[in-house]
Amino acid sequence: MIYRHLEFEELSSSLRARLDEGNFLHACESANMQNTIVWMMDGENGIRIELEWDPNKNDFLESPERLAMFRSPYQVDLQEAAVYAKICHLLDPNEGSLKEEVSVFSLDDGVEIFKFCQDVYSPVRIDVKDLIKRKLEDVGFPRLYATWSSERKIEYWVSSLYRLRRATGERGIHEDETFGIGILERMRQVDPHINRILRDVINELARMERLDSTELARAFEIRTGVKF
Repeated sequence: MIYRHLEFEELSSSLRARLDEGNFLHACESANMQNTIVWMMDGENGIRIELEWDPNKNDFLESPERLAMFRSPYQVDLQEAAVYAKICHLLDPNEGSLKEEVSVFSLDDGVEIFKFCQDVYSPVRIDVKDLIKRKLEDVGFPRLYATWSSERKIEYWVSSLYRLRRATGERGIHEDETFGIGILERMRQVDPHINRILRDVINELARMERLDSTELARAFEIRTGVKF
């Protein structure tokens, strides 16, 4: 699903009239949907919220309407990996972001192996089957990661983000759209204390890409809600 990033001025006049530009973060639309996804900052609670605008209805969709657009739950099988997954869609009760919850089970005994979520509306959303395979490979990785020095951890994240940003750019999407709640959640699954080295990761990434570290940090803050 290819997304196009939208600035506030690019939104329809009827949508702009319903938004506070001062709290606007960013918006996007995709090639195969008419609706516009908008992210705003809730100044009172300090969290990012996700809204979905339907131009035909000329209004924001309610939670049940958003969920009704998806077939949920459904199952996918990965015979080669001896697992199957049950997938359902849900809305974050605080942020209103639409998420895909994936529960992975063993084909042999039906025991749940792990569970994860990813944002539905994300420029770096990964195909479910591909993501399951990656996570199966990484089941033991957090234990290894915990033995590394801070320098090696920073090097790992810089390399990972650099590859993701390049892949995003090659798809015609701005590299900064790599950042988002989804990527931060995946980082925290490996390192619950990632915030301790996050600014060092961004600084080193900026140096590698020859970018201004303050501007890159700001792009990360806007898309994740993290404050450095």
